[in-house]
Amino acid sequence: MNSIKLQKKFPEVYAKLFASSQLVLSTNLDFLWTDDVAVKHGGLLIYQKIPLKMYLGVEFLTEGEGLSFGDLAHYLPNKTGGSFVQNAFSITHAEKLLAYLAAQFDFEGAYRLHILAELPRGHNLSFSGPLAALLAGALALLSGEIESKTMATWSQSSVHDLITDKKTKFDYLLHHASELLKIMRDGLSTKGCALSALIHSSYPLVFYSKDTKSKDYVAFRLNEPFKLPEKIAWPIDFALIFSGSTVSPDDLAKSLPQFQQDLSQISADLSKTLQNRPEFGWQEAGFNFVSEFLREDTLWQKYQGMSQVITTVMLHSLKSVLAGGFSEQPIKELFHALNQTRYQARIFGDPMFALNLSYYLIKGISQRQGSNLGIGAKFFGSGRMGGSVLAAIPYQYLRKEVEKVVAELQEEYEVNIDYASWQDGLGEQGIVVEQYLTAGIQAEAAPQGSLILQSWHKNGELRRDFLPLNRIDEQCRQVDILLDMRRRKLFIGGQALSSKEIHSQTAAVDLLSLLLASPMKEVNNSDLPRSSYAQNKHDLLSKVVQPLKKIFKERVAVELPLKVSGGTTDFQISLGSLQGISIALVDSAKSFQHD
Repeated sequence: MNSIKLQKKFPEVYAKLFASSQLVLSTNLDFLWTDDVAVKHGGLLIYQKIPLKMYLGVEFLTEGEGLSFGDLAHYLPNKTGGSFVQNAFSITHAEKLLAYLAAQFDFEGAYRLHILAELPRGHNLSFSGPLAALLAGALALLSGEIESKTMATWSQSSVHDLITDKKTKFDYLLHHASELLKIMRDGLSTKGCALSALIHSSYPLVFYSKDTKSKDYVAFRLNEPFKLPEKIAWPIDFALIFSGSTVSPDDLAKSLPQFQQDLSQISADLSKTLQNRPEFGWQEAGFNFVSEFLREDTLWQKYQGMSQVITTVMLHSLKSVLAGGFSEQPIKELFHALNQTRYQARIFGDPMFALNLSYYLIKGISQRQGSNLGIGAKFFGSGRMGGSVLAAIPYQYLRKEVEKVVAELQEEYEVNIDYASWQDGLGEQGIVVEQYLTAGIQAEAAPQGSLILQSWHKNGELRRDFLPLNRIDEQCRQVDILLDMRRRKLFIGGQALSSKEIHSQTAAVDLLSLLLASPMKEVNNSDLPRSSYAQNKHDLLSKVVQPLKKIFKERVAVELPLKVSGGTTDFQISLGSLQGISIALVDSAKSFQHD
């Protein structure tokens, strides 16, 4: 499945999000080619984007202050087709996240945050990283710290330039996304997960940091330091296969620490026994074997080292695989490195289903394959609790075999292919502003048949919203002046103006809309359409401005601050402070233009 297919299949789900949210951001989900050790302890990580997204919609509320979470939905794939599930998950440390955002970003008003994920978080894909990036991005836009057009330039810049050039604001956003990520992961996380969500890349993204506390890191798209084709071409296929058992964030958080505790216990047990047997000469070789080799953290360091060796081999093989051509050796090397990640986990006892699934895939497919390259398979997390398996296979050879093996497993388990490169394509998107009505950006997925409502509230605040056609009359009653740009109609105090009250509603609508669009709320008569009494100041005053002010005073009991100054044929029209006056402008979505 991919995002385009989901939007076509469930247009109502996306229309709901874009109708309720004046601001919508998205980013592709991703997975790790490498194991998970370096995520919480530092080291080398290699990310790969897939064409499934996470969306964050920001609903602008008319009352109150602050932030709150709203709809939390995800797509749940299964063998019968899949569906979107509402209220599908909770946000880890939600109150702490909202408190951080409120403290770090200077914004006014009340906002409700809606999340739409195109895969569940329990399937082991990166979830916290994209969420942290989207939250930081949304608040940076709302507070004015970053403009949407600045974000749009990031896809054209190298990772090094993004990191080092302060004008890009990339490092600013990465800092806040990383802090949010630490909150969600109890302080144990590198910046890599957030950085991957922010950056546009069709190639694998490489990230290295010494540990989770280090401010120094290195990151690059694989094709930046290495001479690789401009357009990526994979000589392999790969798929993400869900084991049928979800992994909760709490379980995943305990996974690697449990590994570390297991190794510490092994060291402690051996040390306790051997220290009581000094007659075997532990110290006679010039060093203390027990205290040095079996020190509590030594085995964990060696385990991490083994993981980084495999990751380094994987980096080399990915570079070689993507250099062009279909050379067998790099592909075999990559598959072997993927398989090695499974062997590491087997030292901790009996594997659970995710680990068994990867083994079953290799065994089942290898028995049927027509290629001598083998396949590669790895699980995410510890493999003990469930989650998903990454399967990499020779290009085109084994697609049907993977599907057959999964179909056999589906007879007994809730196994499913969440993503397959040969069916769904590749991912590359970093953070993108899909919709920002305030900045004049409207999404293609926005609800059809709706209107754009621009509202100037009595406190002077400007807002843009979608307005269903059947709510125009209701909106007329809620504001002092409403301009219907489609019909060139004007409503004051909830009532339409008649031709007896004003000579030309069209001229009045043209005049007010131009004034509202002007930053200084002032226009010259030469800016007005020729048919708007623009040639003579006295005509405009007597037939448009004075009747308009008279009707407004009668219906709203407030003076409309509309003034005309200058000569008879060269004059200016201005609109004073709108404090205490509410105005709305309604237009078709197609006519909506950038400010």
